[in-house]
Amino acid sequence: MKNLITSLRFPSWRRLARVLPILAATLLMTGLFPATSLAADTDGDGVDDLDDICPFTPLGYTVDGAGCDAFCEVVDQGADVFLRSRLLEVGVAAAASFGSAGIAPVGWHPRPGGGTNRLGFTANPQKNNWASFNGDFFVPGSPEEGFGLRVGSNNYFNSTLMGLNQIPGDFTGIRVECEPLVCGMRGGGSVFWQGSVAGITVNHTYSVLNEGLFILVNVKLTNTTASDQLIYYMRNVDPDNQQPLTGSYSTTNTIVSQGNGTSTSEALVSATTAAVGGASASYLALISSDPDARVTYGGFSNRDPMAVWNCTGFTCTVGSSMTSDIAISLAVKKTIPAGGMVEFSYAYTLDPVEVITATDCTAPSVCGDGVIEGTESCDDLNTQNNDGCASDCKIETGYSCLGEPSVCTDDDECTLGTDNCSANATCTNTLGGFSCACNAGFSGDGVTCTDLDECTLGTDNCHANAT
Repeated sequence: MKNLITSLRFPSWRRLARVLPILAATLLMTGLFPATSLAADTDGDGVDDLDDICPFTPLGYTVDGAGCDAFCEVVDQGADVFLRSRLLEVGVAAAASFGSAGIAPVGWHPRPGGGTNRLGFTANPQKNNWASFNGDFFVPGSPEEGFGLRVGSNNYFNSTLMGLNQIPGDFTGIRVECEPLVCGMRGGGSVFWQGSVAGITVNHTYSVLNEGLFILVNVKLTNTTASDQLIYYMRNVDPDNQQPLTGSYSTTNTIVSQGNGTSTSEALVSATTAAVGGASASYLALISSDPDARVTYGGFSNRDPMAVWNCTGFTCTVGSSMTSDIAISLAVKKTIPAGGMVEFSYAYTLDPVEVITATDCTAPSVCGDGVIEGTESCDDLNTQNNDGCASDCKIETGYSCLGEPSVCTDDDECTLGTDNCSANATCTNTLGGFSCACNAGFSGDGVTCTDLDECTLGTDNCHANAT
């Protein structure tokens, strides 16, 4: 018991997810805590408090498996795509940089900069239905935001709003959608992009999580050449935070923590402003739990990922802080085998409360090792499909998974009442799903069943002298 409680001193949501069920079972066995309390659902959303990542969701909202408000909206305008939860709105341009080239959808909350209604990031940590909100965080003035690669001795950078598209690519596949599982049991909206340069294929997935105030970025780099490649990747932004309200482009930039190559390291650089007049305090951070991530502040239009990673000409010492109109950056260094692929994640966090969750969602994971990490929602010690936990360690439709390693069981939709069969049909449970069949005297696909008029069809067995 002592060890369990000690492990809670430095909690994260994913660590709590592992420790609390064990602690709960121990308390039940000792009689120190009643079962009714352990199964409490304080916000009445149908998700037990022990599993609820968003414990204060307003009553009446539909929630996802993590207990978070399931509101998600995505809009595809061709050259731009837009994602939003109830608390965060994001625009993404065709070069995979944030900040839309065109006008944001009607009803969204861009904060005009430069005479436009383009959208970068706007956020409502005040949770007041956007009566007041923070941002736009970088669109005002020179809209510096983008990503870059260093392959060999050459640097490449993409930023639509800064006029750079050196890594050709575009939104790919389904382009943008709301997904039920993005990080653990938490859903959200995701946009998918692919590009390539110098033999390296870049796949980006940008996700805004349900009821979330951070943007999760998953990166896959594939080496299509015949030799190993040392790659540097970077993200760069000049944070303006509340400039549209305060008139100031300066932020207080701080190296909160730094990557050090170990599995427990965390790289975090923040840019903050204090509350002034009608402008709330604001927060923007780049964060990653990948051991090969490094963060800096300094410069402006930074274009050399190797210089950022090596802290050449930048500030990278933990605890360093400067208030100025300068950029914050994150870089990752990876060696990719010939024909191989590497994967890592990082996040833009727009509220300090989200740091713990963002940290866990960016943690490296190995699907099939039996440990639920990073964006995994299950891990059953294999990478096979059709057993409840898919090859990418996401719970398959029609199953529920618990524990580490995950044990997955089929959901009986017919018993649970989650099927969509007609009231005049019979529901039959199947592995991962169900089937519907119209009852005798009805016809249709089982979802819709129409009464058959046996008298008109002549299929009745009435006597010739009967009506």
